[in-house]
Amino acid sequence: MPTVFLSYSRADLPLIEQLEAQLTGHPEISIWCDQEKIYGGQK
Repeated sequence: MPTVFLSYSRADLPLIEQLEAQLTGHPEISIWCDQEKIYGGQK
């Protein structure tokens, strides 16, 4: 399964949310986004 890592500036968050929504429509693509996978203080 291909994995897509979404790296972006916080100013671009609305655009990234749209992109993520489009990619979510493809079950064969796994999405990795910092807001869901990295927590405050974590390296």
